[in-house]
Amino acid sequence: MSTDGKINVMALDWKTIGELWHIPVITAAVAPSRYSFSLLTDGIKEFTINIPSPKINSAIIIVGSKSGRNTDKFRDANLEPIKGDQTKVPTIKDSLLSYECKIVHETKSTDLKK
Repeated sequence: MSTDGKINVMALDWKTIGELWHIPVITAAVAPSRYSFSLLTDGIKEFTINIPSPKINSAIIIVGSKSGRNTDKFRDANLEPIKGDQTKVPTIKDSLLSYECKIVHETKSTDLKK
């Protein structure tokens, strides 16, 4: 979520669930070229991970193929945001499971192509 309240949704391919400093964490890798990356680094330091139900599963194709820079992916994918209980960012209605997360650590990845 941007500091002015603009929300975005993305399809996330790479993530792990584990523990860091005895805190349950979800580690997510987002490329710096992505709009979502700028929201995570320059916006509100929170995000949600939402596991879609069969009812909204088709939204993954839409949110994974468009950029939030120039489109409202919630509208295009017919997703309904729900106010978070623990975070300022929303969860997604009809998700099987939603994790509300706060960024506790950031690191840069090495470019393996070099």
